[in-house]
Amino acid sequence: MHSQPDDPGGPSRRAFLIAGGTAVVAGAGAGVGVELSRHEPRPRASAPPPPPPAELVNALAAERELIATLDASIPTAPQVRERLTHIRADHAAHERALAAAVRQVSGPSTAPTASGTPAAAPIGAAELAGAERGAAQAAAARAARLTGRNAVLLASIAACEATHAELLR
Repeated sequence: MHSQPDDPGGPSRRAFLIAGGTAVVAGAGAGVGVELSRHEPRPRASAPPPPPPAELVNALAAERELIATLDASIPTAPQVRERLTHIRADHAAHERALAAAVRQVSGPSTAPTASGTPAAAPIGAAELAGAERGAAQAAAARAARLTGRNAVLLASIAACEATHAELLR
């Protein structure tokens, strides 16, 4: 025969331990859930991209101005037309690289367009050499204010423009 507990109406020791363990686990789980929901990152409104560094924007505008000057000057300088055409191609490459750098920093719709560049008056080879020297110095100064690949890009452009100045001497 089985013996029966002295108090058949009360909870057994096993039931008490199971209920207590379940309460502890449930309480801990609820506490963890509350803590996680408190620290869970909330979806933020999409922040606008940062503006590109002024040095990149200014360098891009300077390249576009040089291109406009070359476009005006090439037809009036038959003695150096071939040289100016090659120099213009370099400036077009600089413009593409700078526009890509601006887009990389700020997103695809932020690179200023060339439509704001006014038409330039033609100038002679000596004046173009001076413009190239000035552009090289400005690009080098901009590069010094940047770091990383943008500084390298502008330093490379400065070196190329210094070469253009020598070719036009």
